[in-house]
Amino acid sequence: FEACEWTDSQGNFWLYGGWGSNNNIDYYYGDLWEFKPSLNEWAWINGPGIPGPFPNYGTQNIPSPSNSPGYRVYSATWVDNTGNLWLFGGYSLDVESDLWKYDIATNE
Repeated sequence: FEACEWTDSQGNFWLYGGWGSNNNIDYYYGDLWEFKPSLNEWAWINGPGIPGPFPNYGTQNIPSPSNSPGYRVYSATWVDNTGNLWLFGGYSLDVESDLWKYDIATNE
C-alpha cells in the first residue's frame, strides 16, 4: 500500500517501498521493483528484501550502491527528461523531507 511509483520512457512500471499489515503488525518496505508489460514480469531490482530498512545517506550528491532512502510510503515521485527516477519525502522513521535520485543505468 502507498508504494512510490514511476513509469519510465520504455513504458515499464517501477515501485519502491510501501507497507502492508499481517496479524495487526505493520511492515514497511524499501525494495525497488520493475514491471515490464512486454514480458508480463516483475523483477526485484534493489533493496534489502526485509521489512523496516533505515536510510543510508552516504555523501550528498555522490552516487553509491550503498545509498538508500530506507522504507518509504506517501512520497512524491517523478521521472526527469533523462529517465532518472526521483523521490521526495514521504513517511520514514527519521526524516520526511529529503530528495533522492535513482539512475536506472547505473542502479544507484
